[in-house]
Amino acid sequence: MQSNTKIGITTTVPVEIILASGAIPVDINNIFITDVDPGNLVDKAEKAGFPQNTCSWIKGLYQTIISQNIEKVLSPVWGDCSNSFALSEILSECGIEVIEFQYPFDRNIKRLKESFKELYDRFDVSEKDVLKKHDDLQKVRKELKTIDDLTIKGNISGKDNHIYLVSSSDFEGNPDLFLKKIKNRPNIIKKESDDNHRIGIIGVPPIFTNFFDVLEELGFSVVYNEIPAEFSMIKSLDKGFYEKYLEYSYPYGMRFRLHTIKKEIKRRRLKGIIHYTQCFCYRQIEDILLRKNIDIPILTIEGDRPCEIDSRSRMRLENFWELL
Repeated sequence: MQSNTKIGITTTVPVEIILASGAIPVDINNIFITDVDPGNLVDKAEKAGFPQNTCSWIKGLYQTIISQNIEKVLSPVWGDCSNSFALSEILSECGIEVIEFQYPFDRNIKRLKESFKELYDRFDVSEKDVLKKHDDLQKVRKELKTIDDLTIKGNISGKDNHIYLVSSSDFEGNPDLFLKKIKNRPNIIKKESDDNHRIGIIGVPPIFTNFFDVLEELGFSVVYNEIPAEFSMIKSLDKGFYEKYLEYSYPYGMRFRLHTIKKEIKRRRLKGIIHYTQCFCYRQIEDILLRKNIDIPILTIEGDRPCEIDSRSRMRLENFWELL
């Protein structure tokens, strides 16, 4: 792989392989949602033929890749999104090189290693180089673990926690600069703890542009961001490279995710959960399993397009606050 080549990624992938090759990982999700007008990107994708009843994250990913002239994309065709395979086909038709791989649904380490070793060949790297890059990234992930621990104590807001952890999918393209950035974060005075409103956010990252601002305004204390925490792999700091990607719960179904969620409910002393679901996403169905297996109050909030939270959802959040 040519040095400094930008590799678009659509979810957490074995970023160590990309970095070991000298290429630059670019999380398309983060570019899309932080665009000055992400809704316009969705509109353009619909004009290009994407149906309105398709997940806006998928439409945003497509249009961002096109607009940013990303020439190569590493995309899992199993273990991320039911629309990923179709998106890969469309990107290939547009002349974009799509590098596919899959997480084994049964969490079989032999199959995982085989899948990753195929990527070694595609990126022209050795396992030794990848494992060294994994070791190098440990100091960044340890700092992210510190940030998450401070969030539990109330020293870092749920919004900042989300931003720091979700950025660990690509380390903003440069792990060394990213480490300096998070180490130089502003010091935050511990805020008053409201134990009755300690909550966790479960599910895909919310598409609402002011979601965390509204939660803070209403008085919620967000001390757990499930998927960003999974992206950061801070729960498996003591694990090896392959083991980390087996512990990473997002690709392996809700039943495996529940194991982590239950543990974090207890560790973080959560009083309630907000389950964010994305319109037209198959993961909405997982809400059934969540409610059957979790014994603290759950509020399910659904979002569609990137915009500020609607008045109905805000009212439901207010009612949930009262309930807690």
